[in-house]
Amino acid sequence: MPACWAAARGFRLKSVLASGASGHSGPSADDSGGLLVYETETLEEAEALIREDPFTKGGVFLTWTIRGWKPIMANPALFPV
Repeated sequence: MPACWAAARGFRLKSVLASGASGHSGPSADDSGGLLVYETETLEEAEALIREDPFTKGGVFLTWTIRGWKPIMANPALFPV
């Protein structure tokens, strides 16, 4: 992650977490992309969140693909409720 992105990271994390919709996020190991997991009722709500994300507005996120997901199980030690 370039240094200019790192400076905005703290603000972004606070903003996204304050929305109550983001559970998990992070870059891929090679910085070629990343994964954001939003909890929303509709794909349109997820689209609105990504469009308002500070990284989208700042030009960090240029493209994205939104897919619905049906979680079946999770390790409660890693993902506490």
